[in-house]
Amino acid sequence: MTSYAHNVKIYNLPWKSKDVESKAYDLASTVKAARVVQKHFDEFNRRTDYHYSIITNGRSGGYFVLVQSERNDSGYKSECPECGQLNYQLIPPDARTLDNLIIRQLLKDWTNETILREPSVVNFAATGDEKQKALIRLRPIYKDFSAGASCARCGCDQRENLFAPVYQTSIRFAGIDEGEDFDEWSKDELQTRVETIFLFDQTVRRAALAFLKFVETHRPEQAIRYRPETETIAVPVNS
Repeated sequence: MTSYAHNVKIYNLPWKSKDVESKAYDLASTVKAARVVQKHFDEFNRRTDYHYSIITNGRSGGYFVLVQSERNDSGYKSECPECGQLNYQLIPPDARTLDNLIIRQLLKDWTNETILREPSVVNFAATGDEKQKALIRLRPIYKDFSAGASCARCGCDQRENLFAPVYQTSIRFAGIDEGEDFDEWSKDELQTRVETIFLFDQTVRRAALAFLKFVETHRPEQAIRYRPETETIAVPVNS
């Protein structure tokens, strides 16, 4: 892939001293450093309406590269508040509502006529017209609902519907302007491309300066992280 890129290897950046440069090699791999840079990349993605993204490339991630991209709805509809697990299904409405009752019947793959004759539906405190309208409204989407609100990962039974879509950005690993004949481009097309490349250059500069400042104001320290492990143990049975 050939595209617009900047060499941002640590030894090529304008450090104030060798000591500060030395710190950078240790700090570069930290989560905080990644966030400092990614903040500027995210802003670039937003300003290009996610048609372009900036990625790191090279064996040591020493290049920032401009790539084409697109953003799509991931399809996730609910999330576990305990572990953050995302789910492609909605949680059903409150158990006391007509919608919940109708969805539970629809999940049995019953016809509308069979559902309307089901005793629990017949005895529900709603008019026949309300029940018929609920069936018409919910039949196209009932498969979007799960039977309950439990999380498949941690078992929490309080999964929540998302209020906004979760987007995923996909990268197109194709060259940009490789062998391009710009004589065939219109003035508007050329102007748009120049503005995109200028914004790319500006973003890389801001990200690099933010990383420089981050290194100057932080120091690396070793921290021990303990991760819980689950194992089967033998426990005496009480007599």
